[in-house]
Amino acid sequence: MKVINKIKDKLLIYSLIYLCLFVIFWFILNALNYEYLQWFKIFSVLLIIIGIMIGTVITIRNSKYEEKDKFLLYCVYLAIELIISFIVILIISFPLLYQTEKIVKKDGILYIEEKYSFLLSNYINYYKFSNIIFRTKKVSIYKSYNNSLSDDEYLKTTYYDDEGKVIKEETKEDVSIDNLETSPDDLEVLYTKKIDQNISFRILRVDYILNGRSLVYVEKSSDGGKTFVNNLETTDKILTVNNEASYKFLNEFIGFINNNNSTLENKGLIVTRDGGETFEDVIFKIDEVDYLYLDGMPYFEDNNLKLNGKLYLSNNPENITLISYDNGLSWEKY
Repeated sequence: MKVINKIKDKLLIYSLIYLCLFVIFWFILNALNYEYLQWFKIFSVLLIIIGIMIGTVITIRNSKYEEKDKFLLYCVYLAIELIISFIVILIISFPLLYQTEKIVKKDGILYIEEKYSFLLSNYINYYKFSNIIFRTKKVSIYKSYNNSLSDDEYLKTTYYDDEGKVIKEETKEDVSIDNLETSPDDLEVLYTKKIDQNISFRILRVDYILNGRSLVYVEKSSDGGKTFVNNLETTDKILTVNNEASYKFLNEFIGFINNNNSTLENKGLIVTRDGGETFEDVIFKIDEVDYLYLDGMPYFEDNNLKLNGKLYLSNNPENITLISYDNGLSWEKY
């Protein structure tokens, strides 16, 4: 009982000490690229506020002031503390209105999932789980969406290593952390696709060049991703692509790179039909090719190779489906 009374009598001091430690460690963690988890921030702030308010009351009650002076001190100090507390709670807890954090398991690994609900609703961050008090600021997995966090609006998933370097990016068709492959430390992995237990492809950025373009390797593995070999048969074993190019391999032989250039006849879409050894410009066998815009990448449907697009011949664009009968080299209206 004596211990409890001592704690009560010094509750204000203990609360202020906790406040100082909380703030100091906040700055230390921030300098080390860490931050408190949301629940711990809210819990600590409420604990500090309650401790300071109760401690203030006890301190004034134990003081030697007359009762009327104590009453005045109660009113003044508690009013000030209530105003400050309201502001602090509002600032700290406001993210609860739109941000949630929870521990999730993905492929056997624990992550802190950070999700936003309305204003910032087009991405989800995943951070590797450290402990229940704080987490790293470095994102491990970044899932991006178009307008809302739904499967229909999903765009791609980007994986990062512990240094914040992009490991790979995957689209809806092949998103899976199991597909991660080991890459050279000095090259950036732009795309990885596991076809089966033996065959995998990956695109590596070798260097940036002028006009928003990059030099890349197209590598293939035949041993389940243990070793990769540059499969290109160009003179310098390098392919030039746009920095914002999209990549997709459909099987062991057919793959596409979309350089997203609507002014070209092939719209920037090139195809390999020999597993990444050579790439060719696709051919669109439609009269309105100048007004064609591609919508996504080619895909297989009912064993047919198809591609979605839009024709802008009037104010209302026409959604069309293209089909290829020669493994993606030429396309016509379906």
